[in-house]
Amino acid sequence: SFAARVVLGEACVSSLAPGEMEPAGVCPGRGVNQDGTRIETLPMRTKGSRGRRTNVRVHLAYYGPAFTGFAWTPENDKDYTDSTPRSGDATMSSANANIQEDDAVDATRGSSSTEWRYGERSVSASIQRALRPLFSSDKERPIHSAGRTDKGVHASAQCFSVWSNASAFTPRAVRDALTAHPATAVGAWRVVGEPEEVSDSFHATFCATWRRYVYVLPMRALGDEEGTPFDVAVDPIATNAMLNALEGKRLDMSAFARATPPGKDSTCFVKVARAFEATVPASKGAERGVGRGARRRKSSQGFSEDE
Repeated sequence: SFAARVVLGEACVSSLAPGEMEPAGVCPGRGVNQDGTRIETLPMRTKGSRGRRTNVRVHLAYYGPAFTGFAWTPENDKDYTDSTPRSGDATMSSANANIQEDDAVDATRGSSSTEWRYGERSVSASIQRALRPLFSSDKERPIHSAGRTDKGVHASAQCFSVWSNASAFTPRAVRDALTAHPATAVGAWRVVGEPEEVSDSFHATFCATWRRYVYVLPMRALGDEEGTPFDVAVDPIATNAMLNALEGKRLDMSAFARATPPGKDSTCFVKVARAFEATVPASKGAERGVGRGARRRKSSQGFSEDE
């Protein structure tokens, strides 16, 4: 499908635009601290933490239907993330080999508890499992993401950060571990660009600077898909005019900020808001006419394209 090609880096949503549209990519900025300080001005290590602390920022593209969503859930992921390699060898290479062997054996046996299964694990749990060998001399650390996608939603460059004191924890090792995960082999995810070490003050949830969303809105019924029927014509030109009116404005998003503490700023700045009609190539060679709206807002690092 077109979305799968976007995840693999073989296509871009910008190619659907009738005019010029900036291709999706990774923002090179270092991010903004919660107090508004540009992280470029801060040293790599600011907290005086004990031991060697390496904070790595990664951008990951993934195919929505291959996962249950981004967030870890106990019903889908607990057994998967709780399972451990069978070998007692704590070296990174042997632990990684054992995890891959476990996944291969589980897939052959049809296990439902410890294997990675297409469409049955979250992105977060899959990242945890992939990076586990790197924490052999340290405890596992949480995955911080710049936003979370729901089930079935794709990402072209989802930003997340994770840190560790382990000596084996390097940007190259993180990339290799993610690439070795079964999700790579089936085209379910791809590391975009090179993971990089960033200041230990960078936290993807709070410090990334902006995010881009893309929504695909069907212009007509597609087969037997479930949904609410409507008989109102969609006018892409009028929709675009309404969205354009939001550009350059700050909007209070408190209604959507469920986990935001009371009193904390919940406004966002809309950089670009637009809509246009385009045709998205379908998986079976057919074409589907859709109306597409895209918006960018100040909040997080990199791009996330939801189709």
